[in-house]
Amino acid sequence: MSSTASHDWVEQLRALAEASDPGPWMVDGADDDMAMSATFVVRGRYKPGHWPDAEQVVAITLLQSPNLALADLDERNAKFIAAARDGVPRLCTEVQQLTSQRDRLAEVLRRVVSTVDSKVPGKIEVTRKTIDEARALLSAMDKS
Repeated sequence: MSSTASHDWVEQLRALAEASDPGPWMVDGADDDMAMSATFVVRGRYKPGHWPDAEQVVAITLLQSPNLALADLDERNAKFIAAARDGVPRLCTEVQQLTSQRDRLAEVLRRVVSTVDSKVPGKIEVTRKTIDEARALLSAMDKS
């Protein structure tokens, strides 16, 4: 994937995350006659074990009556949705940092190759400086 395509995709994903409720999101369920074992993701301040207000519900992954969402993976799906609230923006930031480091490293390595290929005696200092830049970038990548 090109750097531009990756950047566009990450920005679209980040925009979706920013447009959603800021959270925090958490998973809970209700086991009563009204909810019939509903599993849901709720936002904001919420007292687990109590029925949430409608404006607190982000997603329902199990609702047996009416049968709108019935699944074997209801709790795992709800946990994933809740975790994605904070996880997606963090992943977007990490992808952007790694893409930037990769692009910078590629440019430094292009200079190394160009300098070495030219085999001009006066360019040995440029080569040393470029190699040091490559080492610094690799070190930064190792730390992140």
